[in-house]
Amino acid sequence: MARTDKTARGIIIKDNKILLIHRLKKGEEYFVLPGGGIEDDETPEVTVKREIYEETGLKVISLISDFKIVDVDGQDSFIYYLKLEDGIPELVGEEKEYSHPDDWYNPEWFDIDILNQTNVYPVAARQRILEDLKHKKTSPK
Repeated sequence: MARTDKTARGIIIKDNKILLIHRLKKGEEYFVLPGGGIEDDETPEVTVKREIYEETGLKVISLISDFKIVDVDGQDSFIYYLKLEDGIPELVGEEKEYSHPDDWYNPEWFDIDILNQTNVYPVAARQRILEDLKHKKTSPK
């Protein structure tokens, strides 16, 4: 299926930790919010549930709140605060199949307190999360 130029990504915070995808690609090591490209027949909500499952092996229990950003490259991203089922995150989708020593994905929990010191993409989403944390807007309702 064809992908649009939009993405849907999830923010999962639990026990003062945030779930990020640790990436190595083209020699650059960085972190991304789990998620990915919206296919032409999908809504952002369907995409974020599919992508979260592919990148963590866990199912989304609920979409808590959302916002939209335009990233530095002009790409629209739909960002959702999510609640996931309990479990240990692991790749189960095509990223697992394509991973190799020079290009890999690894879902990992990180202390939320170091988010401002971490190279997380999309940058605009990281800034929004930090602002929400400052105003205590990240808890499930």
